[in-house]
Amino acid sequence: MHPAPFVIYRASAGTGKTYTLVQEFLKLALNNPALYQKILAITFTNKAAAEMKERVLKNLRGIIETPNNQKFSAIVQELMQTLNLKEQELQKKAQDVLTNILHDYSNFSICTIDSFTSKIVKTFAREIGFQPNFNVELDSDFFIKKAIDIILAKVGQDKNITTVLTNFVKQKLDDEKSYNIETDLYNFIQQTWKESGIDEQKKLEPLSIESIIESENTIEKRIGAIKKQIQDIAKPVVDQLDTNGYMNTLFQKDKGIAGYLMNAKLFQKTPSSNSYVNNSIENDIWQTSSAQKSHPLSDSLKNEIRNAYQSIENLLKDYNLFQIINKKIFSVALFNEIQRTINELYDETGKVFIAEFNKRIADIISNEPIPFIYERVGSKYEHFFIDEFQDTSLIRLNLLLAIQ
Repeated sequence: MHPAPFVIYRASAGTGKTYTLVQEFLKLALNNPALYQKILAITFTNKAAAEMKERVLKNLRGIIETPNNQKFSAIVQELMQTLNLKEQELQKKAQDVLTNILHDYSNFSICTIDSFTSKIVKTFAREIGFQPNFNVELDSDFFIKKAIDIILAKVGQDKNITTVLTNFVKQKLDDEKSYNIETDLYNFIQQTWKESGIDEQKKLEPLSIESIIESENTIEKRIGAIKKQIQDIAKPVVDQLDTNGYMNTLFQKDKGIAGYLMNAKLFQKTPSSNSYVNNSIENDIWQTSSAQKSHPLSDSLKNEIRNAYQSIENLLKDYNLFQIINKKIFSVALFNEIQRTINELYDETGKVFIAEFNKRIADIISNEPIPFIYERVGSKYEHFFIDEFQDTSLIRLNLLLAIQ
């Protein structure tokens, strides 16, 4: 019977999770004293990694010292039963495993996910644009504060950066959010380092700050053109309804289709459909019962309204999309400028922020053949132990899958 390829242990803090992982590690290693090289155990803090290493070594010593050390008798009995070994056989294997680990400690792979990621990246340093002797910087403030200082120093000197930052601040004010340029930039940079947007970020990288500013002008013209199209569609319908005395007889008046069409004609605010408008368009509820008797709306005029409504709604999809793009376009330009500044800092300082690894590793996984990754890592792991698996990001998981 083959063991399950994927096992999950659910446990809250202090319920023996580390004990279980250590026991599983020992079962594999004691079954084959050379197998420890094929085991990768990953935790999320240096303290947890050190504790797990210490427990593995302490348990091996305890097994070797049995029966003089009764503290480990329960562990010994469990391992003897699981591995079908006599006590002396288990002690001999424990001695072999301990000796192998101590003589080959670099392949005793219990570490944090970030230190393992660093190991992978260092094997590809030159190919992915890092200096071969780069150092890992864990403090994001080191890069963020320097990048902000560099960008702000260019205000008033660099026309494009001044334009982008001015519009970035203006957007904050338009959204009625509190304004502090340094705080806003700090939070913005933190957002750009989130893994969830890496694929989208890569699509934006080829865009220059000049092309983005130029695109903003094009988008503004497109928004204006769509707005005029909507007005041109709504105006003749509203004029006809008004001339024939129908505007004040329509269902829910300003709240219904009459208000919708008037908004489209004047465009003082974006037309927005609602349940009253839908009742007219979809349920044929156009007027009050008294108006239907005294001054009924003709079928041909109803069809004109429906056609105008559908045309306006279709145009509004593009209008709203371009409005969203226009609202965020200077943030895109700012993101690219920040990323370019930080890349320059990597080159100048020889330091790389840990989050940057995830972006570069995503490229490795997508562009390099898997055997090449095996070759660079130097070994192929067969068994994985991941503590706090729920905290593993998709990029890190893909890396583990790529080297298994």
